[in-house]
Amino acid sequence: MEREKKEMILSYIDRIGQAIEKTHRFVHDLSSFEEFQQNLEKQSAVKYELLVGSESIQSITKIDPNIEKEYPVIPWSEIIGFRVALTHYHFKINLETVWETAIKESYQLQNQLASLQNHVLYYDKRLLQSRKNPNIPR
Repeated sequence: MEREKKEMILSYIDRIGQAIEKTHRFVHDLSSFEEFQQNLEKQSAVKYELLVGSESIQSITKIDPNIEKEYPVIPWSEIIGFRVALTHYHFKINLETVWETAIKESYQLQNQLASLQNHVLYYDKRLLQSRKNPNIPR
């Protein structure tokens, strides 16, 4: 894979990680789905960050269409389908699905993305070094 494509994919992985972290911050003080259901601000914030993350997943698949086959651990099409629902059918979205994604599935994805990041970096040691040391040119 070309270095530029790798950099773009890594950038999207970082963006997804940030969206997941924000999602976790938004729900950490909620003890139940019922609390989430009553809090429209938290719902909006979580939906937005899930949209950012799922949009980034879709962007990764456009950069490297083979990534779904090469890295099938991530439920690519399921996440992209969720993005479609959030974007086009947001008024019909199942709020329990949003809640479950925020409190459970996002943690799994976070681990899967860390593994994917290592996979992308593994083949380019200079790229790996430059991400660890900003003084090394990319």
